[in-house]
Amino acid sequence: VFDKNTIFIILILLFWLFAPFLTIFLVLLLFCKRLSICQYKCMFLVISMSFALLAYTQKSLFYLDTDIIRYYNAYYPFIDQSFDLFSLMFVLENNLTFSFNLINVLLVCTFANVQIISIFWVFCIYYFYFLSLLKLFEHEGISISPINILLVTFISIFGFILFTQVTDTIKNAASFAIFFYAFICFICNENKLKIILLYIIGVGIHSSILMLLPLFLYKKINTQILILLFILAVLISSRINIMSLFSIILPDVGLLKKAETYSIVGDAQSSIRYIGISCVMLLSAIYLSINKLFNVSNKYMNIIFIYLIIMYLNYNNPDGYIRFANFAHFLFLFEFIQLLRDKKRYSLVIFLFIVVFIVTNFQMTYSRTLSGGYCSSYMNNSIFQILFSNVVEYLSFKAY
Repeated sequence: VFDKNTIFIILILLFWLFAPFLTIFLVLLLFCKRLSICQYKCMFLVISMSFALLAYTQKSLFYLDTDIIRYYNAYYPFIDQSFDLFSLMFVLENNLTFSFNLINVLLVCTFANVQIISIFWVFCIYYFYFLSLLKLFEHEGISISPINILLVTFISIFGFILFTQVTDTIKNAASFAIFFYAFICFICNENKLKIILLYIIGVGIHSSILMLLPLFLYKKINTQILILLFILAVLISSRINIMSLFSIILPDVGLLKKAETYSIVGDAQSSIRYIGISCVMLLSAIYLSINKLFNVSNKYMNIIFIYLIIMYLNYNNPDGYIRFANFAHFLFLFEFIQLLRDKKRYSLVIFLFIVVFIVTNFQMTYSRTLSGGYCSSYMNNSIFQILFSNVVEYLSFKAY
C-alpha cells in the first residue's frame, strides 16, 4: 500500500512526461510536505532532468558560436560511428579533458545526437548540487523540514544556479559541481578513495578545479594568515595574471597550453556584478562569523577566504574570474543553509538573500537570452513552449 507522498510522487512523474518544466513548480508544492531522503532525491532528479531537457534546446543567437555549439561541432564527427580506435585516439589526444572527451564520445556514438551532451552534463550539474545540499543538511544537523527544503530549493533554482551560464560553459560548471560534491564528502569525513576518484574525474572534465585544491586544507590554515593573504590578493589583483605565471612555471604539456589560452588579459573582470558577488560572499561570511555560525571550531570562514583568494588571483584573467564568480553558488548555498538554523532570528537576511539572488539571476538570464549580445535561445525563448511542451517535443527540438 502506497502512502500519500508516494502517490503524489507517482502522479508528478507521470505529469512530467507531459510538461517537464511546469513539473518543477509541482515539486515545490510537494516540498510543503515532509518527505523521506529517498523521496527528496527522486524529486531533485526530476528537477535536474527538467533543466537538462531545457538545456537540450539551446541554440546560439550570437554571430559567433557559443561554447556549447563549439562542443557540438567538435563531437559531430562521431555521429553514426561506433567507439573504435579513432574515437579512442580522440579521447587520448587531449590529456587534460580525458573524462569530458570519453563521456561525450560515448554519448554521441550511442545516441547519434550531439545535443545529448547538454542533457547529460546539465543533469549532472544540477543533481550533484542537490546531493551536496542534502549532505550539508545532514552534516550540519539542520532540520530537513518542509519550509527549509522549500526555501533552499527555491533560491537554488531561481537564484544561486545561473542556468544560462552553466548550460553554455558546461565543462567548467560540471567540474565545479563534481568538485564541490567531493569537497562536501570531505567535510563529512567520507571515504577518501571516493573523494580522490571524484576529484580526478572532475579534473578530467576541466582543469580549473586544480586551483581549488587548497580548499582541502581549510582546517589546517590559520584564519589570520588567510585574511592577510586575501588583502594581498586584492591589492595585487590588477597587476598579476596567475595564468601567465602558470604558463612560465608549468612544463610544455597540455596544462601549459591551457594556461596560455587563459592568460589573455581583458577588461571583462571590471564588471560591478562580479565584484559585487565577492562582496556579498565576504559580508555574508562575516555576518555568519559574528553570529557564531562560522566559528573557530568548524573553520568555515577559511573556506570563503581561500575561495576569494583564488578568485582574485584570477582577476586579470576575465574567463577565470567571471567563472569563479558565476560558479560560487555552492559557497552561497553553504552560507544560506546556516541561516536556516534560526529562521525567525535571521529572517531579514534570508529575505535579502532571496531578493538579491533572484533579481541578479533574472538579470543574467535576460542578458544571455534577449539582450541581443552573446545570447542563446532555449525552446525559442518562448515561455509558453518552455512550460507546456511535453518530453517528446523537447527531445524532438533541433538545436543543431
